[in-house]
Amino acid sequence: YLYAGVRRCYDQVIALAPYRIQHIDIPWNGTLVSGNLHLCPNKTSAPLVFYIPGCDTLKEAWPHPFFNAAHQRGMHVFSFDGPGQAESNLRGIRLTADNYEDAASTVLDYLVQRPETDTARIGVYGISLGSFWGLRFAARDQRIRAIAAPASTYCEKYILMDLESPRWKQLFAYLTQSSTEAELDEVLSTMTLD
Repeated sequence: YLYAGVRRCYDQVIALAPYRIQHIDIPWNGTLVSGNLHLCPNKTSAPLVFYIPGCDTLKEAWPHPFFNAAHQRGMHVFSFDGPGQAESNLRGIRLTADNYEDAASTVLDYLVQRPETDTARIGVYGISLGSFWGLRFAARDQRIRAIAAPASTYCEKYILMDLESPRWKQLFAYLTQSSTEAELDEVLSTMTLD
């Protein structure tokens, strides 16, 4: 219900934005993953920033259409809802230890076919736990030339899951669609940067 409200409002953002924003669905593993492509005005081909939000936010949160830092630097932005996040979760796509970067690479396969993408200049911007997925994505996909990971969360998950607020376990149970704490612990035990 709440996400439907976000989509309804964001459709109006797309309609009224000062530049072109496209909501894109990309086939992946028999379903769809989604993102918003923010095309830099007056650029036929430009570098691409692949934005990965954290575990408790969504692709509609960045960039702001009236203050797009990437556009100010002449770059397009693709904001992604990967496995476990927003639209993907509502489609039943659960987060696993390694499916985020697989989905991201499939999306990048699509984006590099678009004439707007300068394929030699693709960077990842991951915020919070998006920095963890971004590092795994960059390690897997050689098309990525740079990664920025401010407000990073790529430490050992024990701290987040067992020493911090119980909210994180609840959130990760939602992202992974785990029905028990033991099931969640099993998923998290293989979710590393190793």
